Amino acid sequence: MLDLAKQASKLIRLLIVLCCVLTFGCLINLIFDVSDMLSIGFPSNLEASGNVWCYLIITFCSDVLDAVVLVVFISFALVVARKGEIFSKGQTYRLLVIAILMLVQVALGLLVPSISLSSFQGYEAGAAVGPTLDLRQLSTSIMFFIFAAISEYGRILQEDSDNIL
Repeated sequence: MLDLAKQASKLIRLLIVLCCVLTFGCLINLIFDVSDMLSIGFPSNLEASGNVWCYLIITFCSDVLDAVVLVVFISFALVVARKGEIFSKGQTYRLLVIAILMLVQVALGLLVPSISLSSFQGYEAGAAVGPTLDLRQLSTSIMFFIFAAISEYGRILQEDSDNIL
């Protein structure tokens, strides 16, 4: 049993490192998104509507939210790895924060059009497309809401069990 716990702890630490790398990647993506938009330019229909800065701000917020979701998940995993704590108010709160941030990202996708940008010289930005509903992000958000509910239920059961003993 102890060997299994050590293996699980190693796996959690590996996942934490992977999430840290992904967070760094999100921040690098943020830099490339902004630099591409500023150097290549924007599709003419987006410039004509005057929504360039609005798009820049929402893209920035979306990239930052990606990184924040990973940071919150890293803090969740660190608490599990260090304290073995899964069912607590803090863990439930972290899962709820992740779910809400992902839901905000879905809402951001509904506010602005997706634009494909290329970082190669000589290519122009792709045409603006309509706002999109990211069903994968929405379903992941719903799963985190469910995980938060399960975590809270486990915390309540654990609390009742401790009171009985």
